[in-house]
Amino acid sequence: MRNEMKIVGDWHDSRGPLKRTMIRLISASACFGLIGMARAQSPPDGKPDVTKKALITTTAPKMSPPSLGNLKRSIDASALHKLAAEFYAWRDEQYPVASSDAGLHTWDNRLTDYSAAKISARAQHIRMLLDQVRAMQTASWSKDERIDWLLFRSQLENFAFDDRVLKSTETNPQIYVGECTSGIFSLLKKEYDTPQNRAAFATAWLQQMPAMLAQGNGNLRKPVKLHAQLAIASARAIDPLFNDNLMTLARDLPAAERDELVRARDGALTAIHAFADQLEKRLPSMVDFAPMG
Repeated sequence: MRNEMKIVGDWHDSRGPLKRTMIRLISASACFGLIGMARAQSPPDGKPDVTKKALITTTAPKMSPPSLGNLKRSIDASALHKLAAEFYAWRDEQYPVASSDAGLHTWDNRLTDYSAAKISARAQHIRMLLDQVRAMQTASWSKDERIDWLLFRSQLENFAFDDRVLKSTETNPQIYVGECTSGIFSLLKKEYDTPQNRAAFATAWLQQMPAMLAQGNGNLRKPVKLHAQLAIASARAIDPLFNDNLMTLARDLPAAERDELVRARDGALTAIHAFADQLEKRLPSMVDFAPMG
């Protein structure tokens, strides 16, 4: 019994050899257990364990691809935007004076071509675009896309209405006089370039005005008296714009360039006054006013 108590005593005594031995055994077992766990968790050769990666993908929600309907709507809307962008670029180039008046000075060296062939080609192009826009199925489009479609269609309809109903190039002489006044005024109202360069653009425009006005005379098969009277008044009041305002660009021009500008200006004024005189002679045969439709 005493011996048993001695053994128990040694077990509880921190200085007992048995306790120290047991502590060493327990510590060694714990170390080997941790090492085993680490080896079980770390794959050989230091490569990451991807055996359980599938669990992530199987539990993550799947992303469904876009439906064919959404894809088609996106394509249709993109086609509309592309068509509109191409039209605006085409329109700006076809009407260079209007573009210059709006601040786009890419074609400041030429007037609008009002030849019968060019007018017909422009009208045909508008009809083709309008047919494409009208044929678009917009019922499933978003509200913004339908608004874009409607606005763009209305712009095309405006061009088509002018060609089909108003026939402005045949009835309204103000188009041709306005081409002359707006062209020069657009060069003056903003200093977007040097005076010398703007004077060169003015010279190019002035040189083309007689031919453009001759095109106008040929196009005006059914001029309306009210429009003609307004065009005559504008043409006969244009001299200060050409003789005074325009010549502010010529102050520092070399003599040769100034002389060329003056010759072009005088030729344009002569053509504009002749245009007004011809309209005045035709006034008695014109209808007083024509309704739109």
